[in-house]
Amino acid sequence: MRCDTCRQDVPLVMRVVVAKDYNRMLARPLYNCPACFSRKEEAKSVAGSRLPAEKTPRTHVKE
Repeated sequence: MRCDTCRQDVPLVMRVVVAKDYNRMLARPLYNCPACFSRKEEAKSVAGSRLPAEKTPRTHVKE
């Protein structure tokens, strides 16, 4: 697998696909390695856009 953000070959990539008020099913899939995924989620949290617990997105993992 290859991370679409850092372009490194990694054994695991992840993507947020569906959550309440968030649907990326029809968007071009972008998969991130765990490090890039964590940075992306942290950036959302810092920006104040993190979803409340009841709206936590489902994560799709490919191995």
